[in-house]
Amino acid sequence: MTVEVKAPNANKYSNFWQKQSEENHADIDKPLTDEEIQNTVNNLGYTLPILYIQLMKIQNGGYPQNTLIQLNEEKPSNYSISEFIRLDSIAAESEYMRNEWGYPDIGLYICNCPSAGHHLVALDYTECGPTGEPTVVHVDQENDFKKTILATNFELFISKLQYDED
Repeated sequence: MTVEVKAPNANKYSNFWQKQSEENHADIDKPLTDEEIQNTVNNLGYTLPILYIQLMKIQNGGYPQNTLIQLNEEKPSNYSISEFIRLDSIAAESEYMRNEWGYPDIGLYICNCPSAGHHLVALDYTECGPTGEPTVVHVDQENDFKKTILATNFELFISKLQYDED
């Protein structure tokens, strides 16, 4: 399967990523080539949301400006992310989290949380299969790997992210 990636709406996502210092994150700021993206996608075994690929093409992982999601449940809950895992590392990171930490095999773990590995955000392909539109879930390792749906798709997940004042 060939993935043709167009740039996302420049105005809407131009400030999505925090600017990083060059010496610490030179590999993150380096744009991915179409060939690198294609090779990674071919090796994953999952269809990735187009907006996810577009954001990774702007910057290969790192820290977004907005990191907080507030869910409107009976008892409102806040969830935070700290960084997106590099596109070319999500397969290895997901495998590591499953094998070493016991995280469930639901898809691809794409975001770290401030909890240093005890909570992760994943693209969950459980219901849709590897070629469908995954939900975005928060997985809580400290609560028997409880899954909380953050958004029914990746684009909605990105639109829900808010600036965290703390």
